[in-house]
Amino acid sequence: MDERAPFPDNPEASWIQGMVHMLRTDQGVLVSCSFTTETQCECVRCLSPYQQEVGILLEEEYLPVIDIETGARIVLEDQDAFVIDDHHMLNLGEAVRQYFLLNLPMQPICREDCVGICPGCGVDLNQQECDCNRGVLDSRWVSLWDLKASRHNLG
Repeated sequence: MDERAPFPDNPEASWIQGMVHMLRTDQGVLVSCSFTTETQCECVRCLSPYQQEVGILLEEEYLPVIDIETGARIVLEDQDAFVIDDHHMLNLGEAVRQYFLLNLPMQPICREDCVGICPGCGVDLNQQECDCNRGVLDSRWVSLWDLKASRHNLG
């Protein structure tokens, strides 16, 4: 399918697109998915909002809670397992949500060459230069700076 669908119960992403493969196993159904979506992120360098594409690869085994032949309830050992419900429905929503959150970038950057904001005045250096004197060195680093300069002069 090459259509975008609404992202289930997730205000951070508005659509999702991808492929789902299901394989019956001896215990349940093995679900393998490959999805793409977009979400709103804030750049850690310049603090600007931007759209981030997020890829989701999911592989989980869904286990039934009702025996198909007898109709008896099955008690699962793993309480955190993804399940096929009482009506024999398999809902991917929670698994997709969890994998989406795991695949969000920890340090989102709007673009590789983002220079961020000036630590002195807070100006976005991607949009304009600031008047701060960024050449001023913190006095705690002077010894290391001198050591680096002397090694550079020797080599």
